[in-house]
Amino acid sequence: MHAEEALDISHAYFIGGSPCSGKSSLAQGLRAAFGLQYYKIDDQEQQHLNESKNRNCPVMQQFAAMSWNEIWMRPVGLQVEEEFRFYSERWAMVLADLAGYLEDGPTITEGAALLPDLLHGLGAVQQQVLYLVPTWEFQIRHYKKRTCLLSAVLKDCRDPERAFRNWMKRDYYFGRRTAQRAAALGYAVWHVDGTRTMDETMDSAIGHFQLYGTV
Repeated sequence: MHAEEALDISHAYFIGGSPCSGKSSLAQGLRAAFGLQYYKIDDQEQQHLNESKNRNCPVMQQFAAMSWNEIWMRPVGLQVEEEFRFYSERWAMVLADLAGYLEDGPTITEGAALLPDLLHGLGAVQQQVLYLVPTWEFQIRHYKKRTCLLSAVLKDCRDPERAFRNWMKRDYYFGRRTAQRAAALGYAVWHVDGTRTMDETMDSAIGHFQLYGTV
């Protein structure tokens, strides 16, 4: 039996999309307001990379073996394709984690790894799923605020400016492709440009997920 067939997601909510779109802030707000379990997929990346050594995960293993310079100097199109493959390889591990959270109650799961086709295969319906995708300007502006992350990633790159540009393009095109596929499957896609406040976004998300009276 596949993990998708065994997992009851009737009390699960999903926020996907590309990085730097406000996914974590929204998920944390919903957790606080409704007492939800919160599964942040990014927090388990190293654990999943370790687990991938014992699985058929060639893209994950390649990623783990490369330096940041090697990662960001590759063609952007290749990086985008491999990001989709990376998350597909990782999916079984995400589902195993999610099962543990759902045992403790309704759960909000957040991360770029929530690809539309994977959620559709899981049986997630429209009111359980939301995608956030930033505009190019919003993405750049907010990534540049993450000075610790940028320093850690770019310090060993031979051409930091090119590496940053390739990184931003990868995330941007990943987001656009994710949004297109999500919309085709009937999932909600919100394009983030900074004009809505977090309170406004929270109110809209509460309505979308139909969270009234959850706790």
